[in-house]
Amino acid sequence: MELTKKIISSKSDTLPEYFSKIWQYRSLITLLAYREISGKFKNTKTGLLTVFFQPLVYVFVYTVFFDNLIKLDISIPYPLFAFTGVIGWLLFSNVVMGIGSSLQDSQNLITKVYFPKIILPLAKILVGLFEFCVSLIILGVLMAILTHGSFGIYTLLFPLFVLLNITVAFSIGIWISALSYKHRDLNHIIPHIIGFGIWFTPVFYPATLIPDQFQFLMFMNPIAGIIDFYRWFLLDYDMPSLHYLFSFIPVILLLIAGVLYFKRVEDKVVDYA
Repeated sequence: MELTKKIISSKSDTLPEYFSKIWQYRSLITLLAYREISGKFKNTKTGLLTVFFQPLVYVFVYTVFFDNLIKLDISIPYPLFAFTGVIGWLLFSNVVMGIGSSLQDSQNLITKVYFPKIILPLAKILVGLFEFCVSLIILGVLMAILTHGSFGIYTLLFPLFVLLNITVAFSIGIWISALSYKHRDLNHIIPHIIGFGIWFTPVFYPATLIPDQFQFLMFMNPIAGIIDFYRWFLLDYDMPSLHYLFSFIPVILLLIAGVLYFKRVEDKVVDYA
């Protein structure tokens, strides 16, 4: 693909025109994602090991503490319960942080050539999906070892909730990315907020552990619903409450507003690079 150095603004484009530009540069999304994925494994000996062992380390720590010390009352093997929650959370957190830092990480590129800057956040989605697929392979091995898992017609909905998982991450990450070009310290704060947020998401404990009077707080967390649906689809765990579905309404609104805001400020990124 030939990239031009001519400065072209997207601010005045209509949404169809803007999406048309993104489609025109679609091959750049896969190119950037491939470069980042291959770079992780070529430049560091621990790149692939990190992708494999990061979720396993989480599960090991949670299993030692919650399964052996607290003894949670759940109907499936705890390592599978925790691992399914961890991969859902890591897909969310890795994509949010990747998108949030995407403009700062590519300053050399965005100052030299023109392309819709939203290409950079979109490439981070493919990187997150790659790592998620690796984790799914590990989950399949654990399911085979622990001989637990049940697939039915509802399992076909699993890809839809993976898409929702990405949508939630993108709706937050796009705002961080759009704001971080001017407020660079934002990317130093977000990892701490996300790290704190895992305690309010049923990653390593069941949602039923939350008292009934506070369940509405859990229903406001879309990642909580996604993780519980993952367990239902893959592990035949208890069917989640449909109240979770209402949490996706503000996500869609946040996504639309985020894309519109990003489109409006993306040309200013070059001035701050």
